[in-house]
Amino acid sequence: MREAGSTETAYDVTGVSPEVAIAVGDTPGDTTFVAVYSGNELPPEVKKLVKGS
Repeated sequence: MREAGSTETAYDVTGVSPEVAIAVGDTPGDTTFVAVYSGNELPPEVKKLVKGS
């Protein structure tokens, strides 16, 4: 069985390359943060965002 595709928009995260992380959602105020990485640790840019929140 196939699932329908999503129509949400991907947004840049200020200060982070889109190769590292994006925000996905219907509007900039209603998004989910998505980080792409391999290994055991988050990229430094993402760690900085997490510590700043």
